[in-house]
Amino acid sequence: MIHTEEEMTEFVPFAGAVTMAANQHQTPWVFDPVAHFISAVRRDATQALLGRCPTVIRGNASEIMALAAEAAPG
Repeated sequence: MIHTEEEMTEFVPFAGAVTMAANQHQTPWVFDPVAHFISAVRRDATQALLGRCPTVIRGNASEIMALAAEAAPG
């Protein structure tokens, strides 16, 4: 996961290319949304990566609970 806003523009295309290639080649990949709920930048990156259909989502209890709350109908 990125650590600064300045990394975002360089990180997202790379992540997109890797995850797209993994999906095209049916290669499983794991997404670990480290502290995705801490900032808007991390939340946006998490949503973009979730949209690329990870095979497995790995996280601690608070990360998974936060993801579940975000996915729940409002």
